[in-house]
Parts: sequence; structure tokens; C-alpha cells
Amino acid sequence: MLPGMTQPQTFTAPGLDPCVAIMDDGALFSTLDEVMLGWRLEPAGDGTEPDIHIERGSLGWTCSGETYEKPLRFRDPVSTACSLIASLYKAHTLAGRDGLCLHAAGVRMGQGLVLLTGHYRAGKTVVATACAAAGLQVFSDDIIPMTADGRTAFAPGLAIRLRLPLPETLAPVTRDFIERHRVASSERYAYIRPPSDRLARKGAEAPVTAIVSLNRTETGPATLTRIGGGDALSETIRRNFAREISAARILDALDGVIGRAVCLRLDFTRAEDAVATMREAAESCFAGLTEAVEAQPASDQERQCSPLAPHKRIARVSGVEGRERDGQAFLTDAHEMVIFNLNETAAAFWRLIAEPASFDEVVALFAAGFPERSRAAIAVDLSHLARRLAKRGLVRID
Repeated sequence: MLPGMTQPQTFTAPGLDPCVAIMDDGALFSTLDEVMLGWRLEPAGDGTEPDIHIERGSLGWTCSGETYEKPLRFRDPVSTACSLIASLYKAHTLAGRDGLCLHAAGVRMGQGLVLLTGHYRAGKTVVATACAAAGLQVFSDDIIPMTADGRTAFAPGLAIRLRLPLPETLAPVTRDFIERHRVASSERYAYIRPPSDRLARKGAEAPVTAIVSLNRTETGPATLTRIGGGDALSETIRRNFAREISAARILDALDGVIGRAVCLRLDFTRAEDAVATMREAAESCFAGLTEAVEAQPASDQERQCSPLAPHKRIARVSGVEGRERDGQAFLTDAHEMVIFNLNETAAAFWRLIAEPASFDEVVALFAAGFPERSRAAIAVDLSHLARRLAKRGLVRID
């Protein structure tokens, strides 16, 4: 791909919006050729204004543009390629022509796709790699583009990127699989490119049938637990790829995903055990799993605030949008740039103020529903909740 450039040249990526200007001696293009499956950058027409800039200098590569808050510098082409690809998908998502991109791995099981989510370093890539080593087809280990309605996920056509060093718990069979298919490496990362039956090429599509939130533990067997759709939606929202886009658009797409998928949490120590547990669950249609319920009581410090006066009126702020799932509520602020996750108690409070109500009326309704609690304690808790919602621009207290 045009090695030895001394002046920046502009390129586009098929199906993606951004235009990128690159000046490179060939090392970056060679890496991109290895990690892109079924696509490559193509020269853009004259006069096209680039959105992203990549330039090689004496100390490495500098990346800048609309998706970077400030220029980033990398010493190796592998890290630079990773940054460029992430920027291409982020800029495309921000353009709003399609759906969303999730920070998630995706593995085909049967006719559908299982999304692997979780916090930073939860093990998404390692588990996805173990899936590929076990004969399953991976859509992606990190980026999952989706349609606007959340019904369909697509393969971005990217090699699997593993963070180094590899986990000590990784089995020899998986390590051997990684070494046989390694195509590019740096001190921090290794890209592997299995055959297409183990790694989908760009444009492959599948419906999302399950969402699995990964939780890596130090010891113990791999176990799957069914979780509520509200918890899954909260987790998936946090893994949205471009948080700058409309919160209402995020909710519409992700609520559609959660409404049709089985939602699970997977606790695991070894990636291979995680794969075996998921395959067994897939064969039994994810049946017979237990419910996981978590509560977050108010702290002692939060309970020390004075209750609101009974005559105070509480009303929803105009322009706030919401969705409900399994008793939880997900609200966007009036600017549609933030999503708030309300637990069951807060969601019930939100429903009660569909029409403006006095604080005394709200307390009375809660007291009737929770006769085992004193009215005074309920008033303190609801005062704290109302003030938090007001601080976030979701309700008014007059």
C-alpha cells in the first residue's frame, strides 16, 4: 500500500465515513494489511478534507484529528494501526448514519451471536481467542457495529488483538493457537489472524441472541448466572463506543438488543473453562439458571440530610426521555447526552411523579407499599433521592 510516501496522501475505508491523511514509510500500511480482513484503505479523490491525520516522524507515529482530544504518539505500527482503526469506527458512529459500535467481543454460537461485555480487562479478548481455538467463529474481540434497531451485529473484519503478556492461566492449546496465527506484534500487543471459519470477515452479520457480562476471578469454576435485562442494559450502555452521540439513540438501539437477548453473567478463572461453560449453556438454550439480585442501600451519611417539606411539589423536567426494563428505569437528560440508570425504588418514584405531586403524597404512597418501615425513614430516603434526581436535571422541586 504505497510505501515510501514523503507527503501525506488521503484514504477512505469502505463503508466508513472518515477520510484519513497518512504519511508513512510503509510499516503502518503493512500492519494494516495484516489486521484488516476483507477490506483495506483506498485512495480518496482529490480535494477531500481529512478527518484523521497519521504522520510518521523520527520518534514514531502521531495521530490527530476530530476523534482525538489531543495528538497521540506511538512508537510502533501495531499500536498506531489499533488507534487508527478505533478512530475510523468512532468517527463513523458519531456521523450517525448507521447504528452503534459497542466495546464488546462477539462469538457466533449456533445461528446467533453472543456478545461478551465487561469492565476494562475483564477478559473479553482472551475468552474470544479461546473460543476461536475451540473451533468457534469470532466476529470481533473489541468492536461490534450494530444496526440502529439493535437487531443485527456485524463483523468489523479485524484480526484479534491480544494484550501482552498473555495470562498465566492460558492453556497450552490456546497458546499454540495464538503462536500459529500471530501476524503482527509489539511490546504491548499481538494480532492473530485465524482462518475465516474462526474469524469472520468484514460484513458478516448475525442476530444477537445472548449478552454475557464477564467477571474474571482468581479461583473457582466457571459459572453462568442469569441477570435481569436492566442490569444488562446498564452494563451495555457503559460499553457504548461513542458516548458523544444522542443518549436517546443509544437507548433505542440497546434497549432493542436487551429485549431480545438472554442476559447472563459469567464468573471464570480460566478462559477455556469459560468457553466450555458457554457452549454447554448454548446447547441447553441457557435454561435453568439462577437469578442474581443486587441492592444498593443508602449510606449512613446520605440518611443524615433533612427531609423535604411536605408541601414541596416534585415534577419531571420537560424533555427527559425514559425506558423501563425489569423494574429499572433508564432516563436521558433534557440535552440527551447522559443516561441515568434508576434502580427499582427510584424507578417507582419516577412513575409516581408522572404527574406533579407533593412530597407528602409521594411519601404516603411509599409508606402504604412498605408498611414495615417507618414513615420518617421513608421520608429521609425519598428526600435524598429527589435531591439527587434534581441535581442531575431530571426532576424539579418547587
